[in-house]
Amino acid sequence: MVTVSSMLGHASPSTTATIYSHEIAAAKAKAEAEMLKDSFISIEHILLAMTQLDNSNIKSFLARFKVQKDTILKVKEEAK
Repeated sequence: MVTVSSMLGHASPSTTATIYSHEIAAAKAKAEAEMLKDSFISIEHILLAMTQLDNSNIKSFLARFKVQKDTILKVKEEAK
């Protein structure tokens, strides 16, 4: 995060926190792809990551529409 903040120069704390959240989501998406033995990160992996973010407006938004990890994995399996 230090690198990102220094690249932004005058970043506000909320901007830095948002970028940090995106970095966490990207890392989680990559981990999901690796765990599922997929060769690239797809929208399913990104959605899986977003359902796992703590204190996330996106997580709350997805939950409102019942988009959950189990549901995403089930749909992904059915699509194979």
